[in-house]
Amino acid sequence: MAPKIAKYKCLFTFSGKTFEHEDTIYTLASKQDCLNFRNFADSDDGFVLRYDDKNVVVWDKKVEGESMRIVKVFSLFPDTAPEQLWDLLQESVYRLKWDLVCKKCKTIVRMDSRNDICYYASKCPPGVSDRDVVCQRGWHNAGNGEYVILNTSVKHNSCPEKLTYTRAWSKLSGYLIRPHEKGSSLIFISQTDPKGLIPHALMNQLMTKFVPDTMCTLQRAAKGFPEFLKSEGDKFKRDWDLPADPWDVPVPDITLDIIKSRWFSGSSAPPPVEEVVSPDSPMEEQKLPADEEDVASPVTDGAVRKSVIDDDDI
Repeated sequence: MAPKIAKYKCLFTFSGKTFEHEDTIYTLASKQDCLNFRNFADSDDGFVLRYDDKNVVVWDKKVEGESMRIVKVFSLFPDTAPEQLWDLLQESVYRLKWDLVCKKCKTIVRMDSRNDICYYASKCPPGVSDRDVVCQRGWHNAGNGEYVILNTSVKHNSCPEKLTYTRAWSKLSGYLIRPHEKGSSLIFISQTDPKGLIPHALMNQLMTKFVPDTMCTLQRAAKGFPEFLKSEGDKFKRDWDLPADPWDVPVPDITLDIIKSRWFSGSSAPPPVEEVVSPDSPMEEQKLPADEEDVASPVTDGAVRKSVIDDDDI
């Protein structure tokens, strides 16, 4: 039997080489794909400000034809070098200590020096079933302290859906790490459908409310990371490391310029934050069979593409 072609719902076309594993052919993320994600994460096009406490900033963006918004989060890590933040976000042992909702995380298969497929299971609040997700990851070291990690959900034969979890679907998530003064800045992007019966309007609100706490947790984890590295010693292996490979074109720093104007301009009255209307839906759900769950369609947006979704890929 011929292998299946992996079908992606990612907002960006993967344009790298193909990789066959477990009777499925995957397309790897290339340097150009990482650059496309980097510029999307840095862009302010269509993003509406939802939260700013001068430690964490949250925006979201409506996507035509979809109910789940794209969430963008920014924060500074003044005492953490970009290389160390990169390691923190890549490794999985320390994550089980600092990520309070993580039940399990593992690499399913390493595809090449910059791509893998991984599994992540998370705890959810009472009344909501736990979630898990299988993602293909790609990453890039652009040099001068700039790093990119991007993720999108895929299927993998060795990791079928389980009755104990609702399988979430991440259309796009990832990180853009850049140097800032003696530390780092971080942008986190996510457009994830939790599946089940959590109303999307409620999830859009919860994402903008909860991600500041998640970023603060990550900041605390970054402070404890040097001690973890010291305790690990030679056991700590940086198998995700890549030689620096700068972008082939000039890149902007749009978000950093926005943050400078909001946080460091000396103005006592920063631009207003648009209020999020709170939905009335309770935080409860019932799990639907997989073939009854709704799936939204991707859209075209700059480097963003429209792709085909079929029932076999839900």
